[in-house]
Amino acid sequence: MQTLVERACGLDVHQATVVACLLILRKDGKVHKKMRTFATTTRELVSLRTWLLTEGCTHAAMESTGVYWKPIYAVLEGALEIVVANAQHVKKVPGRKTDVKDAEWLADLLCHGLLRSSFVPPKPIRELRDLVRYRRKLVQSQAAERNRLLKVLEGANIKLASVATDVFGLSGRLMLRALVEGKAKPQEMAALAKGKLAPWFLESGVRDFVVGVLPWRGFQCGWKVSVWLLMIGIGGRVNVHPWSETQHSEGCYR
Repeated sequence: MQTLVERACGLDVHQATVVACLLILRKDGKVHKKMRTFATTTRELVSLRTWLLTEGCTHAAMESTGVYWKPIYAVLEGALEIVVANAQHVKKVPGRKTDVKDAEWLADLLCHGLLRSSFVPPKPIRELRDLVRYRRKLVQSQAAERNRLLKVLEGANIKLASVATDVFGLSGRLMLRALVEGKAKPQEMAALAKGKLAPWFLESGVRDFVVGVLPWRGFQCGWKVSVWLLMIGIGGRVNVHPWSETQHSEGCYR
């Protein structure tokens, strides 16, 4: 089979080590093989790059193993032509499998042009993509926490979502904070309504959406709301026991 790349290196990537197999095609047609093992620290990866450039290597290939290939790609990018291959495409014939054989197999395939590189976008696009994906995860986590809090409120029979379009708006957040701090009397809760909610609360009061909550269920709701407010950063000084005996005797949820 015709050799397309005269100096190619196969990299078998692991979490702590990288096994490099460098194949060099001589003028007499024979192939000279060099094996070395490097750690995955930055200093060792720079040593790997220096060794490959010193040996005149022009191409390097590795499997897209998890995220372990990314630091190696970042160090070798620009110095060599890198092929990041799909692991399923370079799967070797079943048998004795070692790191040395895997690296040699990658180098052999690369020399004969049998590896198809996966698409790796440029560095600015990779950084932007990581940022956008992380933001999407944060938005999803925020939505999940909001749904969890709504579930807690419904479990405590606090019907704030039935009267407020946005429970997490200005009025809703003030009421949640007051609920955590123990300011759960109907008059105080109604006074926290702002904007379009204010006239409704002045007419019908807060009793329409807070119905028959038992003291222990109110306390359970209170500490869960406390944790949620602290997680999203709007909780101030939270009272550990928001429902005191005085409030229980007054029946703040009657």
